Amino acid sequence: MTKGIKGFQRGNKAGLKTRFTPFRQPERRGRKKSLYQTAKILYGNEFDKEDFKKAVDIIINMSVSDLEQILTKVDNPTSTIPVWVTIIIKALLDDCKRGKTKTLFYLLDFIYGKDNKTLTANISIKKRYEHTLNSKEQEMLSSIEKKINVKSVFIEHI
Repeated sequence: MTKGIKGFQRGNKAGLKTRFTPFRQPERRGRKKSLYQTAKILYGNEFDKEDFKKAVDIIINMSVSDLEQILTKVDNPTSTIPVWVTIIIKALLDDCKRGKTKTLFYLLDFIYGKDNKTLTANISIKKRYEHTLNSKEQEMLSSIEKKINVKSVFIEHI
């Protein structure tokens, strides 16, 4: 489309050769494989979310010198350490050097879950609304109260 022309113009052939048809489909169809499925294909064993959490938990509990030692092994061309391990270790070490805890807390929330925050409040209602019920409404209300075993919130106006 040229500048100044808005919308679809009749006779526009742009994208006609790349349009999806039953015969023209992408090579890799469907949804992208998850990290765990990719690891299963590459390493031949099941690597699920729980295994990932355990590995991250082990990394978090290591000392700084142990983490630095693992990073020195990464530079070796024959190293079989996964990329995600090196990324987590580098992020933790960078935060340690700067005195920050963002990565650590993020990983702890991922492993153990976030804390439930409870809110306690004392509320007093000062104004009561009054409503006058006729005898039929009063009978219906009392029958409902008996069925659900609850007292009425309506106050009889005298």
